[in-house]
Amino acid sequence: MGRVVERFMAYRVQAGQPANDAFRRLMARAWNANAGMVRGWPARRLMEPPLKAAVEVTWEGFPEGLRRDVDRYVDGLTRVRRSRTGQRIRGMH
Repeated sequence: MGRVVERFMAYRVQAGQPANDAFRRLMARAWNANAGMVRGWPARRLMEPPLKAAVEVTWEGFPEGLRRDVDRYVDGLTRVRRSRTGQRIRGMH
């Protein structure tokens, strides 16, 4: 069964169509939905490729200048300041 899927994916690439994990998930879902529903359809179910994990970047992974600017901005939010009309705006704590 694996060879059939791989040959189909190679055909998609040759035809200029996507053959990435997103397509493989769609194909596996469609295949599995037909298993047991269509007479003569193979009972073997296909595994869906896992979704990509969210990327996490540590604070230290950002450039020093950006970290310094963000720290300065957040620090400024804690101070009392004035609005355009002159009203006092309390800082966030």
